[in-house]
Amino acid sequence: MASPNVSHPQIAVCLFGSVSLSINEEEKAVLLQAPTCALLALLVLEGTSLSQDRLSRMIWPEYPDDDEGDTRRRNNFRRHWMLLRRAFGPEAEAALLKTRRDVRLNSQLCRTDVGEFRSAAQKGLHGELAALEQASALAEKGELLPEWEAPWLEAHRVALAKESMAVWLALLDAWEQAGRLQEALTLLERRRVTHPEDERFLRRRWLVLLQRGNEATVKQEVQELLRLGQGKPETRALAERLVRELEPPPVQQEPLHCLPLPTTRTRLMGREGALALLRVLLPGTRIVTLHGPGGVGKTRLALEAAPQNASRFRDGAAFLDLTRLLPGARPYAFHAELGRAIGLESASETSLYAALRHRELLLVLDNAEHVRELTRQVLSELLSHCPALHLLLTSREPLRLAGERLIPLTALPAEEALSLFWERAPLAQIPQTTVEQAAAQAICARLEGLPLGIELAAASLERFEGLTALAEELAHSFRSLASTTDDPLLSPRAHTLTATIRWSEALRTEKERTLFRTLAVFAGGASLAPLAAIVGWDEPQTQQLAESLVAASLLQSEEPTRWRLAEPLREYAWDRLEEAQATRKVQQAHATWFLGFVEESPPQERVEQERANLERVQAFLLETQQAELVHRIGAALWRFWYQYGNLIAGHAYLKAALSLGTGTNTPARREALLGAANLAYALREPTKSASPAQEALEASRTAGDGVREARALGSLGLTALSAKEFVAARSYFLKAEERFAALGDLRGVRRTRDNLALTATESGDLEEALRLSALSLPGLREEGPSGTLLVALNNAAHLHLQRQEDSEALAYLQEALPLALELRQWRGLLQSLMAVVTWTERQKDFVWCAQLIGAIAPLRLQHSQPTPQDAKKGYDALAQRVEEALGTERFAVLQTEGARLPLPELIALAVPKT
Repeated sequence: MASPNVSHPQIAVCLFGSVSLSINEEEKAVLLQAPTCALLALLVLEGTSLSQDRLSRMIWPEYPDDDEGDTRRRNNFRRHWMLLRRAFGPEAEAALLKTRRDVRLNSQLCRTDVGEFRSAAQKGLHGELAALEQASALAEKGELLPEWEAPWLEAHRVALAKESMAVWLALLDAWEQAGRLQEALTLLERRRVTHPEDERFLRRRWLVLLQRGNEATVKQEVQELLRLGQGKPETRALAERLVRELEPPPVQQEPLHCLPLPTTRTRLMGREGALALLRVLLPGTRIVTLHGPGGVGKTRLALEAAPQNASRFRDGAAFLDLTRLLPGARPYAFHAELGRAIGLESASETSLYAALRHRELLLVLDNAEHVRELTRQVLSELLSHCPALHLLLTSREPLRLAGERLIPLTALPAEEALSLFWERAPLAQIPQTTVEQAAAQAICARLEGLPLGIELAAASLERFEGLTALAEELAHSFRSLASTTDDPLLSPRAHTLTATIRWSEALRTEKERTLFRTLAVFAGGASLAPLAAIVGWDEPQTQQLAESLVAASLLQSEEPTRWRLAEPLREYAWDRLEEAQATRKVQQAHATWFLGFVEESPPQERVEQERANLERVQAFLLETQQAELVHRIGAALWRFWYQYGNLIAGHAYLKAALSLGTGTNTPARREALLGAANLAYALREPTKSASPAQEALEASRTAGDGVREARALGSLGLTALSAKEFVAARSYFLKAEERFAALGDLRGVRRTRDNLALTATESGDLEEALRLSALSLPGLREEGPSGTLLVALNNAAHLHLQRQEDSEALAYLQEALPLALELRQWRGLLQSLMAVVTWTERQKDFVWCAQLIGAIAPLRLQHSQPTPQDAKKGYDALAQRVEEALGTERFAVLQTEGARLPLPELIALAVPKT
């Protein structure tokens, strides 16, 4: 086989500025044709499988929506797909993936500037400066396809422009924090030229110039802008503030008599990075907001940062707990509380401005979420009158103040969460054995690293008989978590996890609370389409409300239109759903939507994405014994389980499903019976496949369902084949072939002939097997890529290996492996790879053989595809021979190397160039 160190050609697709395709740095001129460029651009921008019909309609929208228009679009698509393949040359097979309906670009083989930009931007926005600089350089190449105008392009262009803007703003933050002011200034000057309408860059430039000591330049520019009446309101407000700030302060001021900062009793853990960032931002940034969900540790971090940074401000630091204000409070109440915090006996708006106008003070405002509008109103005025005042706020959602710098706080990583738990546990004398460590890890994982939850769990230990008992309790419910401490910093709403979440929920609108409750029914994430359907609102409104919950730190955003609830929040939302007596209704709507989803045969990636939701639906339908729906979802899903993994769980579900509605004879039940038979065959358990196959045959005959009757005969044939009953298997397959032929089902005929060929191979009649294989394969190839063709290719390779015709077997494997990867059919892929292992051992290439064996094992685990029992003995013997040839130690090392190979590379190496 191919050597594992074969290098792939460098394929690069560029869309910034103009479309270009380069292979090994050689640009392909054939892409100068606009439709071919559009086809390539859409494959890059969409990033997933696209139907050929949708692509054609996007590229040629001018054709009428009738048969003639469809034909012209199809012909055009075929022509330009051929041109695109020609441009890719020998790499087209691996880089351009096509099924009968869909096409996609193999992003693992093709480097795209858009993909590199987005990858670098994502890393950069999570703190990697080098990645930010890389993303910025890519965005500087030019606008996305600037010379093109097409309806499909505008949305992508707007999205990338927003992403570029986010990168530039984050890069400016990073450079300013690192003191690289000249680079920041250069970038700002370029953006003023390319984006003159965006005054954020003008305002940012003034602030950078001030940090470089260019006060005179800034003063001149802001005074000129105000004199001419130019600028947007935000720009004019900043200009007015800068004019005031650049005035010299009074010579002498009376000291403030602020209330003492609250003191903390415990050591801050897991927030060292955020604490260091605050040290960098203060005092250069005027407004910093720590935001995140309740219990994430915002107050604790603010109280650690305040005394550490107080000495950097001439007038020190002051603290105000905004929970002293009731929802709906008026500005005068805010002024009074703030006055009390800084030592004023009675304060009004006017006296506050007078007291703070020239003060250099760090004002810490805790818990602003319930009075956001009031806080924003009061602080906007306060900041405009007090140019040296700096704010450190905590809130469950941003305040959206001009110039506000957000520091999002999320759950602690696993290691830091565990350290916090052991630090707070009152039973610290417990020896941290393997059992206790595992229980503590389970507790932290169940609480998803939420600091308050971890501290409450640690405090609850005294009420349980050890860590294992607490872990078992939390596996079922969080309701037992409550604080027994008298810590004055712990507000009443933080004494239980439920109270903390209830506080956040109470601040939302009724529709937001309804959406929050509904999200409890989802598992593993909620996409926009099912969420909107279940709550009964249109998608734009649903998305807007979901984004409001994200902003309020009640919901996590996984993708632009997909969200998930952290487990403590999901349990709370479930309780609220039950209180509203809406649980069954929402569960039924959830089940109905996902049943319709799988019955439309979605792409495998979407089914994988929704696996957790589908498992929840399956459990609900079984629990409520809705036989027809149980059969329907089993009928829709069994092929996914068969082809892509989950054989054992799938078979168990169908067994339970078929125990319901035993007296019925519906199409769904007949299909579920066939699914159970096929999954049992795949598991090589003929005793479990015979009964459902026989029942499917009888039910299909009774119902006059000819197609399923023929398929049931085929299933009985496979059952007999796995039991080595070759005469019975051949008899069943011949009857199935006859039935398919009578129905005019050529594909069924070809599939059955391939099974007859496999029967002949297994029984030793290799000449008959060769004849039958030659009859079925040409027709299957004509039908296009399919799982049936993949099975036939693997069977043909197996046949020629049996005949000791290694070169012929290799030719079929070269065809089967890329097809398996294109279809992402793991069962067929693993069969191909096992055949490659056999071929490789015969070539005495023991090194590559060991690497292949190492690669196959994790694939089987990942996709729930156990080694078939009838093949296991021979495969284990082969592995033992390879281990003896290499030595145990080297064999183990090579297996580890193989397990680390990325799948596309593994396939590319497994298919030699001939």
